[in-house]
Amino acid sequence: MVEPRPEDSKTEISCRAAKGIILFLRKVHGLEMLEEVFSRAALPVDYVNDGSNWLSFDAFNRLLTVLVEVTGDEEAPYKAGTQTSDPSTFGAVR
Repeated sequence: MVEPRPEDSKTEISCRAAKGIILFLRKVHGLEMLEEVFSRAALPVDYVNDGSNWLSFDAFNRLLTVLVEVTGDEEAPYKAGTQTSDPSTFGAVR
């Protein structure tokens, strides 16, 4: 797995919070846009998709900013947030 820059992986926000962005992009906009958003945000998709990893506030905000820029939708962060109720965002649940 490719690791993010050290300053992007501070233990400030769990990557579980960002999994909704991955699901939203994959379902609504497709794999190509998913890859573009994460590439422009300089964050590895595989790293963020692992709920046991962490992001800094700055990295998370950068991801949200790029999400809006690439989709052209100011409500994209909200729409992505609605995906967090999808059971796949929780990982293993006991």
